[in-house]
Amino acid sequence: MTTQVYITGSARAGISGQAKGETLHGFRPVSGTKDAVHVSVGGNFVAALTSTGQLLTWGMGSKGRLGHGNEEDSHIPRKVNLPSPVKLVAAGKCVDVRY
Repeated sequence: MTTQVYITGSARAGISGQAKGETLHGFRPVSGTKDAVHVSVGGNFVAALTSTGQLLTWGMGSKGRLGHGNEEDSHIPRKVNLPSPVKLVAAGKCVDVRY
């Protein structure tokens, strides 16, 4: 089964998942998320889990919340390098939990 994440709303810090960082006034697909099986939205960032256990995050990167090893914002989904496949993700205001 192929899935796709769609998003609408604020472009603040890249949370819309659009490379141009544009605010969306209607749902648009988020590039690179065709294999997503679960999505969790936190404070100004998004985490998506793929069917193969990869974790993708994008949006505001402050406090390291995206898991990319820095505090940079990401306007497009980026893979988080983890030692094993992820089974569940839950996002909060400044943190996300991976299991």
